[in-house]
Amino acid sequence: MAKQKETHTSLVIDNFSSVTAEAIQKLQTNISFAGVEHPLKVIGITSSIEGEGKSTLTVNMANTYAFRGAKVLIVNLDLRRPTIHRLLNIPNKIGITDYVTSDDLKPEDIINTVPSGIDIINAGTRTPFSTKILNSPKMAQLIEKLRPTYDYILVDTPPVLLVTDAIICSKFIDGMIMVCSQKRTKKKDLVNCVKTMEDNHVNIIGVVMTEVKDYSQIGSGRELHQYYYGSENKKK
Repeated sequence: MAKQKETHTSLVIDNFSSVTAEAIQKLQTNISFAGVEHPLKVIGITSSIEGEGKSTLTVNMANTYAFRGAKVLIVNLDLRRPTIHRLLNIPNKIGITDYVTSDDLKPEDIINTVPSGIDIINAGTRTPFSTKILNSPKMAQLIEKLRPTYDYILVDTPPVLLVTDAIICSKFIDGMIMVCSQKRTKKKDLVNCVKTMEDNHVNIIGVVMTEVKDYSQIGSGRELHQYYYGSENKKK
């Protein structure tokens, strides 16, 4: 597998009785409860800056959903610095950018299936016009076309504080998961990230902390897990 920047957060899980897998399953249970009134089918995963583990979390969530029998699609919309294809050990060939700029490609032409049963749409050919691609009506229409086919569509988006892409993606996403690293994320970056999303009316459904080494800092004295999920209930 090619070297990627996010391997420090977690390996892609293949042991579904592991501590990491259990933490992911708890996260998914909380997502289900958060979507009781309005089901969360298209879920975005973002972070404040690079290297906090969002792409690894995306793949691990997809693997766990698939293991539980769900039909899952990953859409890689981190068009500037795509990582998902490396984590899944597949080439980043035809994908989103190719579909949006082509008059001939159909959705099924850009969907790949990996051995675990997950479907994936790659970022595709590099482009300097990623914002224009994501703002395209064809992009939103693609997500709507795919909704009936899948139980969950997981969308990997760029970090919020680096570019506007994640905010653009939120227009066709039901809810966004914010990823932060206990080891790397600065408090001011996390605060600014949440504020940016709230100012743009993004539905933040929870926060996932990666690289957890000290649970005492987040109010838990139990055994240390790779992931920690905290739902942010807004007080009105």
